[in-house]
Amino acid sequence: MRKLRAILRRISASVIDQAVSSLTSLGMSVAIASQVNARSFGAFGVAFVVYVLLLGAFRASIGESLLVRTDKSPTDSSAVFTAAVLVAVPACGLTAIVGFAIGGELRGALLGLAVILPFALIQDAFRYIGFSVGRPGIALMGDIVWALTQAVLFAAAIIAGSESLFAYMALWAAAAVVSLLAMWGKFRPLLQPSELLSWLKQRQHLWPRFLAEYFCVSGVQQSALFVLAIFGGLSQAGGYRAAQVVLGPANVVALGAAVVVLPTASALARAGSKSQTLFRFSATVSVALATMTLTYVGLLLLIPDEIGSRLLGDSWSGGRDLFLLCGVLIVISNISYGATVMIRATENAKASLRLRVVFIPFTLAMMIYGAWFGGASSMVVAMSCVGVLQSVAWWALYTYLVRRRPAVTVGGS
Repeated sequence: MRKLRAILRRISASVIDQAVSSLTSLGMSVAIASQVNARSFGAFGVAFVVYVLLLGAFRASIGESLLVRTDKSPTDSSAVFTAAVLVAVPACGLTAIVGFAIGGELRGALLGLAVILPFALIQDAFRYIGFSVGRPGIALMGDIVWALTQAVLFAAAIIAGSESLFAYMALWAAAAVVSLLAMWGKFRPLLQPSELLSWLKQRQHLWPRFLAEYFCVSGVQQSALFVLAIFGGLSQAGGYRAAQVVLGPANVVALGAAVVVLPTASALARAGSKSQTLFRFSATVSVALATMTLTYVGLLLLIPDEIGSRLLGDSWSGGRDLFLLCGVLIVISNISYGATVMIRATENAKASLRLRVVFIPFTLAMMIYGAWFGGASSMVVAMSCVGVLQSVAWWALYTYLVRRRPAVTVGGS
């Protein structure tokens, strides 16, 4: 009983931490949208996509490899910290160079992104270290510090009447610095490239495929905003970003589930659980996520336009028409999630990546076609159609792998 209570505490802390982290990003986006015009918010959306791609790539390659296979040793901490630094420094420099080379609203957005990147990536590395050693409370503490600091700084800027996008992004970075300092003393990892190389070699069957798979999925999905910026302009990109912001809480649950469901699924697979047990677990995860998303989208549609305009300013009108369509897209992703997480947990990364690669050209083609001929709404409908086909394919692959499981050990492909 005591062990069960400890597990439940860790799960609760993990889910709450993901909620705090995601809601902090949501609050930041809402604050910025309410203070800048639609074009500036579209520029922020472009910068935020770059941020999400870099952070997501780090989580997929390093963070998830750590959760699937952890030694709970100082070596893990140093390796993950070193990886974060080696990714953050060049990413910061490259983003700054591109920002200086580009004019208009995008310059301030990209320069602000260059400021935040190093601190955000290292702070996220600390979060995953905490999850891997069964101490999610440290991650929760760091994210609460970030949320509170950011709230105070943004409130001061709004009261002062600031309409500078770069200023808000610099304050976002300042909050990240405070959070990082609060977490630093809990781990004190060392910068050790040699340990990182050894760590990566031990997980070479995981992280390259996890990374490639991430870009096959999120890279393609996030490129939607770039496609809209090209074919519809920054205002349409701002409307699409507004829809993503308002639907942010629907993604909070999925993000919170990731750090709990993946280790649990991995443990079930390694324990030799029956195929029926694995299927029930996967199906329960998908149904629960889809139900919560549908409930949230239903509540979202009840928000009056006056309140929405106060929250998101000029971007509300562009995003209002996309809420339901984007919500359906998230539900389709939720339905696939149970299958994808179990495939990942059983370390069948090769089979998973192959399926992702097959759908890339179809997704990109449909996305561009929809944006070109019908704007944001048509693009989301096109993405949803491809999503339905992907969901069927994921569950078919999962069923196939489960049937082969008696003859294939964990890690087979």
